[in-house]
Amino acid sequence: MKTFQYITIAAAAILPLLFTSCIKDDLYNTPHPDKGALMVSPDFSKHTEGVALPQEYVLSVGGNECNAPASQAFCYPELLTPAEYRIMAYNIPEGVTATDNKASVNRLADGTFTAMPGYLFTYSAPVTIVADDTVKVDMPMTQRMRDLYIKLTVTEGDVERVAAVKGSITGIAGEFDILHGTTAGDAGSVTPAFTVTGTTVVAHTRLLGTTGDRQTLTLDITFNDGRSQTVNSDITQLLKDFNADMTTPTEIHGNLLLPIAAGFDITITDLKTDEVENVDLY
Repeated sequence: MKTFQYITIAAAAILPLLFTSCIKDDLYNTPHPDKGALMVSPDFSKHTEGVALPQEYVLSVGGNECNAPASQAFCYPELLTPAEYRIMAYNIPEGVTATDNKASVNRLADGTFTAMPGYLFTYSAPVTIVADDTVKVDMPMTQRMRDLYIKLTVTEGDVERVAAVKGSITGIAGEFDILHGTTAGDAGSVTPAFTVTGTTVVAHTRLLGTTGDRQTLTLDITFNDGRSQTVNSDITQLLKDFNADMTTPTEIHGNLLLPIAAGFDITITDLKTDEVENVDLY
């Protein structure tokens, strides 16, 4: 596999290779009548509101990779023999590793996926290079991470008795196949940071998507007297369409009933999904 470093289009004018690949010749359409050039333009316009877009991305052409600037058109720094090539483009956000055409969310020491990775964007499509021409490709970059918020309102029991809350979500995808545009790999779990805010227990995580047959939300609540209880909720139906619209954050909200006397258990009721009403709450 070859690896290139990107240069700006302005700087390309001073390099012989790019000069001959993108400028017209008097006798032919280009100075390279037996080969073709490739110009790509990434489009990051479709994304979650407020997302910090990447400054650069990785461009793969027929398996050869180079870095490219995300804010402008880019001339691939090698002339290509006429043929069909597979183009892939992707950024490598914080908390994500990319190898062998797949992007994987990093795992923590306990084996769970990083709960708040950066936003992954990808593109994959074939392109046909023709001799004596420059092929221009617009690349709509697709956001592959979606924000999930959890808000549980304490409607029974005394929230001031809660000393700590830990939680996890199972049935989560940790790998994305850039070539085919789908999640891949075995299902795993995330452990978002849960906090108590007023009368609510809240958390925020960012996911490649769901995978497997079932997703479960588990809460472990420790009380001031040292006792703890665990409650599990099946959220499979709530997240059945989670992978369909990655740019719209979604919230799981419901009621949390704390024990009011010895012998009672924690209960979660009336779970629903909706758009996020107040991101600042998290």
